[in-house]
Amino acid sequence: VVSVSVDPVDQQIQVAARHKTQLQRFLGSLNYISPFIKDLAKDTALLYERLKKNPKAWTDSHTEVVKRFKQKVNNLPYLTLANPTWARVVETDAFDIGYGGILKQCSPVDKQEYLVQFYSGKWNDSQKNYATEAKEMLLLSNVL
Repeated sequence: VVSVSVDPVDQQIQVAARHKTQLQRFLGSLNYISPFIKDLAKDTALLYERLKKNPKAWTDSHTEVVKRFKQKVNNLPYLTLANPTWARVVETDAFDIGYGGILKQCSPVDKQEYLVQFYSGKWNDSQKNYATEAKEMLLLSNVL
């Protein structure tokens, strides 16, 4: 008796590796749930490189990125709706190619911090030239 098994994750990754439109769909799905995923822009930068003209060959690194995101999607955090009366807590991180931020709110009742949204992206060409302080201020205004 021969047993044949199919790994849907590996199949999906192989399709994304061969077809630009599949990769675009995958990245579009991730963008749709971006408020739930920390450091999305930084972690998907390698995959976005595959959408440019004359991309480098698909490597094991690309495969690992896709697998990590598929695991993250299965363990998404719960988000809280923003409450205009609660204090806001903002965490930001600006780096050379992009940025990430977290918006939380502190409940006046139980003094707990509740996650509202993750925020991330890549700097455009002119923003990459900003001083670190300017990047942090821009990021702070975007998160709020």
